[in-house]
Amino acid sequence: MKKQIILLLLTVITLASFAQDAKDILQKSYSKCKSIKNGYYEEIRQTDFTGGECRNGCQKADTFSCTFKKIENDTLFASAFNFNEIHYDYTFSSIYMGDDLILYHSNDSCGSILSKSFSAEEMKARMISDYNFYYCFTDVTKSPFPIIFNEKNIKFIFKYISEEKINNHNCYHIQVNRIPHDSPDDDMRILHEEFQFWINKEDMIPVQYSVAFDGIVIVDYDGKVKEDTMYQYEKYVLTKYEINNLKDDSKFNLTTIPSYYKLKSSVTYNGLALLAKDTVAPNFSLTSTNNEKVSLSDLKGQLLLVNFFYYSSYPSTNAIPAMQKLYDKYKGKGLKIIGINPFNKTDDDIAKNISKQGVTYPVLTDGKNTAKDYHVSYYPAIYLIDKTGKIIYSTVGYGKGSEDKLEEIIKKNL
Repeated sequence: MKKQIILLLLTVITLASFAQDAKDILQKSYSKCKSIKNGYYEEIRQTDFTGGECRNGCQKADTFSCTFKKIENDTLFASAFNFNEIHYDYTFSSIYMGDDLILYHSNDSCGSILSKSFSAEEMKARMISDYNFYYCFTDVTKSPFPIIFNEKNIKFIFKYISEEKINNHNCYHIQVNRIPHDSPDDDMRILHEEFQFWINKEDMIPVQYSVAFDGIVIVDYDGKVKEDTMYQYEKYVLTKYEINNLKDDSKFNLTTIPSYYKLKSSVTYNGLALLAKDTVAPNFSLTSTNNEKVSLSDLKGQLLLVNFFYYSSYPSTNAIPAMQKLYDKYKGKGLKIIGINPFNKTDDDIAKNISKQGVTYPVLTDGKNTAKDYHVSYYPAIYLIDKTGKIIYSTVGYGKGSEDKLEEIIKKNL
């Protein structure tokens, strides 16, 4: 009996010690990441932007690989890189050498070269919207670490969870919770923010981490202020990595690109601008939240407003009541409105959010490829397509005056 009591006390003391050391473990991992100069990794990213009904990575995973080398004082990416976004039927690749960004696609024989001297803003916008780097390696300033350790006005609770095995690595599992501090007057209030880290015991590398938050956004529904919940979850998993062993810079130059690609210099990257007026709108065929197939080709002959949006985007949420108002006002006069969500599938609980907001126009899901076809990088992105199938208006974002502008163009084209 005494032996059991002693063992129990030792266990309690050990667990208490780990709880006290959770912050120290994380600090050592942060220091390790800051010491990394170059390397290679393969990564899986899981996301959940469903607004709170689906948790813990219910979305399909994206896969990436990257060779990188940090560049001191680089104002854009902080690292040279050879980055690949891998899909089941194609790979999108890009190489950044410090001055030029090269973009090419496995399903196309053409590529583009963006020069920093002409295209710095376009390159920066692309960095924000398209890249899913493992920032603990490539640019630790954009990882969760600085938020946790450097933000003086935010307080966190550190907790040691357990030792766990992740991809054959013995890891410390550390949980960090942010103590809410937002003002009730903010348009978006974070109620709960949680970071999870799995730190490899052998080298202190975070081989897996996740970020999740719950919040409330204040939305004006036609003059009536309401609160909507928001949830966002992201999980990053290293499936392979090698650090500080890069032998040369050959991965960051043109010789790595197959010779059949035709590269052309480009002052701007077309993918960063919405499709131009008079462009024939790309066809799409997607499933609605009511499990009905909807194709653009079936809507020809009608004026169509397409709203690309996703939950956990405050501007997107703010635009939805205005879309519904336009639909109610002009649906009897020939206007069709379709919402396209690029991140959610029909089996998610997005329908509950739509019903909650009183949306009666069709909302299509799993529209990630359609968003790319329409060059959507920021949300909401809104297109008006005329009765012949051509784009007559496009805009990004939603704010004061947006509804009036849309209504003016709608009335002219009904």
